Amino acid sequence: MEKYTKLLQNECILAETDLDSLGLYCMHLQIAEEAAEELKKGVVRECRDEDGKIYYVETPPLLKIYNEASAAAMKWGAQFGFTPVSRKNVPVPKKKPAESKLQALMNKRADREGVFKVA
Repeated sequence: MEKYTKLLQNECILAETDLDSLGLYCMHLQIAEEAAEELKKGVVRECRDEDGKIYYVETPPLLKIYNEASAAAMKWGAQFGFTPVSRKNVPVPKKKPAESKLQALMNKRADREGVFKVA
């Protein structure tokens, strides 16, 4: 969650009221990742006849958990612009450009002399 919190804070689009939604996103993402790790262990069971043809495949419950958690994570992630399509719908405030060293020196001098500042 810290990774996403920093990312959203840097873009100035995270409010304190968003933390519950961000927590749900992270929770679903973690559930999906844990289910995916278990699925990698090969928990799918197949039954074959004498000719080697598959006549029964058992779908593990973890696959359903993975699919539901992934879908929920994508839904919540879209709220924060974590997908390419949703990113265009999340308003990002424009950052002020950093003041250059020259501008800082000129503005400092202008403060002392009562001259107009460089914008």
